[in-house]
Order: sequence, then C-alpha cells, then structure tokens
Amino acid sequence: MKVSDNKSAYLATAFAVAAFFIDCSQPSYQTILYNAEYIAINESSSLNVDASFGIIPSDAQGRPGKNFHMDLYEFPNHPNDENAGDSGFLPQINVNWYEARDICQSFGKRLCSVYEWRETCFSDGNGKRKTDSDTSWSYPYDGEYNTDICVTETSSAATVGSRSGCITSSLGFEISDMSGNVWEWVNHDFYGQGDEFQGQQAIVGGYYFSGGNAKCSATLILSTNTKNERKGFRCCSDAE
Repeated sequence: MKVSDNKSAYLATAFAVAAFFIDCSQPSYQTILYNAEYIAINESSSLNVDASFGIIPSDAQGRPGKNFHMDLYEFPNHPNDENAGDSGFLPQINVNWYEARDICQSFGKRLCSVYEWRETCFSDGNGKRKTDSDTSWSYPYDGEYNTDICVTETSSAATVGSRSGCITSSLGFEISDMSGNVWEWVNHDFYGQGDEFQGQQAIVGGYYFSGGNAKCSATLILSTNTKNERKGFRCCSDAE
C-alpha cells in the first residue's frame, strides 16, 4: 500500500469517528472575546513562555485580533455523557501537525493559533489577560498548581473532560484540559522568523506527565511530522 493510501485510510477513520459527534446536543465550542485595548497594553508580557520549553518569536502578526470559537474539548470534542450512556472518548493522539490540520478543516474548522490558545488559557473570561508575573494565574484554573485538578501526573491520557475541575469556568467559560492530558498542536506563522523554523510548528499546554510544568505558557517547537501518544489537538474557527 502506498504512503498516500495509508494517510487516506487513517484520515477516513478519524473523520468517521468524529462524525459520530456532529449531532451531539451539548455545546461544542465557546466564543472567546477579544479585548484589543487590553492586549495592546500587555503585549510585551503576553508572549512570555518558560525558557525550558521554547519560545514563540515575538511577532505581533497572527495575534487573535477578533473574537473566535474554540472547541470545549480536545478532539474528538466529545466528553463523558452519563445521560447518553457513554463514557466519552480519549483524545485523538498519534497525529502530526498536518493530520491535525486536515481533520479540523474537514469539519469547517482549523487549528487554533498559538496566540488564540494562549490568550484563552490566560484569559480572565472578560477578554482581559492574566499577567505572567502573578503566579496564581499560571494555569487555566485560579490558584497554584494542584496535582488533583488536571491530568498532569499520570501514565497515560484520560477521557477528554474527565477532570471536572480542569476547566476555565471560574473565568467565565468552560474549556477543558488546557493544562495537561495531551500536548495540543497549534498553528503559528513563522514567516520572516528565520530558516531554523522551517518545517516546525508548536505544541502547547503540557501532557499527562508534565506535572507543574503544564502551564498556559508551556510551549514546544517541533517538526511538523512528529507524532506520538503524548500529542493531540483541538480545533478553533472564526466567529461569524
């Protein structure tokens, strides 16, 4: 079988699984409000990340300059639903950046930009951004690191949305697993940033064994062809 045939078969399977959830009655995304004035004031701090993980170049291009939709859960965006008699699904793993991008596009969505992802994780729910200097705002939830809140100290990923406290609800909306569970592929335009970034993209948020390093700022820059059981994704879309 040709490589292209293998890819087509893989994507067809992923699409079929995801299609099962299209008619799900529960909300599938949250509209994230963008506050241009606040972001402009705090632009210098909004790009900081832990040096031990990697740095997204300080580039104002690609910043989320408008409201957008973000899936509530890591793909396939379907949590445990006791009323429906199911136990939910594990996040889609073993996908490289291209495969993640194609799956989102097949549903009329796209990968979130690194700025959209980070500003959402850091948001106070009103379009304003928490500051990196305030350690109580290092995670999507309020307060210091707590091993029991998100999937950050286990040996494998958990069902999406299975940790009820690992959401941003205290900040005004409910997006799950932005700390840990699996790294999430995002999109960043490295144009003009140097040849060293050619063929690379970013993953964010840490994974199931990142511990306290699974912060909103956690970022790795990897080859777009990288895939393993620690990496997944979620989708975003433009708000109409």
